[in-house]
Amino acid sequence: MIRGWRASRLPPATICYGYARHIASAAPSDWKHTRLDCFRHLANTLDVNKESGIDRMKLVFLHGPPAVGKLAVARELARLTEYKLFHNHLTVDLVGSLFTFGSEPFVVLREKIWLSAFHEAATNNVSLVFTFNPENTVRGQFIQDALAVVENAGGKLIFIELTCAEAELERRIVDPSRREFDKLRSVEQYRNLKAAGAFRFPSLPEGLSLDTTHRSPADTAKLISGHLSGSGE
Repeated sequence: MIRGWRASRLPPATICYGYARHIASAAPSDWKHTRLDCFRHLANTLDVNKESGIDRMKLVFLHGPPAVGKLAVARELARLTEYKLFHNHLTVDLVGSLFTFGSEPFVVLREKIWLSAFHEAATNNVSLVFTFNPENTVRGQFIQDALAVVENAGGKLIFIELTCAEAELERRIVDPSRREFDKLRSVEQYRNLKAAGAFRFPSLPEGLSLDTTHRSPADTAKLISGHLSGSGE
């Protein structure tokens, strides 16, 4: 029964299911068809909502190289859309405190956390802004797994690529703000990693691409927000 629940904090599907269950359970036992019809109607309603995109969870997948401005843009976008911010380095720093970066247990645990968070968010209708740096310690299959996890739970992934001129990237890499997390802060190390192929990764699904070289995080976030609204996302 819904009484006593804080309905405003529950996904619409959960509220609907709760009412349907209460109504069905309250019916006399010989009203078997009434109960079945109730649940069938609920299932049909949820299927229609899922297909039409009503109350559909969105995962905005912001990706780009180090220092392109992913976190700064994500913070602005989360403010504009009221989506939750899921910053990549929160996971990387956590797992890195246990295992060496790039080691098998590091890769496995990092991916489990990412996918588990996506699943729970999609299941509970919580839209996210996720920041992602494509690099070669991430399994190529991760993107397909993320798509499957979110879409199977009724959500949708929206890919947004951020780009920047190389000279500006190198200028930003040494910015003091990058000390907030355990981020790459050496231009020499960045160049060596890039030359060694550390940032090679299979192409991600197509989506909006924005150059942040001369564009502020706030302006970039506004463009993304407009893209989400204008495309019916």
